[in-house]
Amino acid sequence: MSAASSAPERSLEQLNAPWLAAVCLGEKEQYLPHDCLRVEGCRFFHLILSGRIAMQCLNAAGREWTMFEAGPLCLVNELPAVSQVNNHVSYRCLEQVQSVRFEYSLLSDPEFYREYPELVLNLMATIRRKLFFFSDYASDAVEGFALERICRLLVRMTDGRAGTFCSGQGQKELAVQAGLHPSSVSRIIRQLRERNIVGAFTRRRLEILQPEELAMLAGLRGKGSPQCHTGVADEEESLSPPRP
Repeated sequence: MSAASSAPERSLEQLNAPWLAAVCLGEKEQYLPHDCLRVEGCRFFHLILSGRIAMQCLNAAGREWTMFEAGPLCLVNELPAVSQVNNHVSYRCLEQVQSVRFEYSLLSDPEFYREYPELVLNLMATIRRKLFFFSDYASDAVEGFALERICRLLVRMTDGRAGTFCSGQGQKELAVQAGLHPSSVSRIIRQLRERNIVGAFTRRRLEILQPEELAMLAGLRGKGSPQCHTGVADEEESLSPPRP
């Protein structure tokens, strides 16, 4: 599941409407599109009043990944505020946003819990809901890393070129190099075949049909970049040169 396709499925609105009763305990703020909410790690959390934000982090390849989107009457950064563990994410505004910014200390104040017991229950329900998103993200991140890893190895094996090669290794050997289960490699190769990026792949025959697409999936080239050598030969891992 890609970040682009998953964002609409990971969208929250109106989940924290009861928190309107506590607006007086925070500070109202305005943000422009592309701004990031001020959270300072674990120090602040926000109630979105209007507009939408995307919770983003860096994946294993160092690229931004949207974990979920939040709209009006949704809390963000409440889990780090509760746990005091910085999750190193950013909350990027997709449009003009108005929010109420709360101090993390509010969530450790006994008076707050006594005055707003319904908000405590709402907060627990919110955290439980978001844990499902984090679980999905972890699964997607692992799957995305595996795909990128296999594509990167295939680019190295063929020096980023189209054509038919005799690599001298099959999918089992590729799985060992990638540190993945053979069934995972088989699934990824099947996906690449379905997308017409890779053709046959046996110990004697490896067909690369779309090297540009393969390089893009490997994180070695952006979409629309001019054709160029991938430069992967100088990286840490090395493979025997392909024999056309």
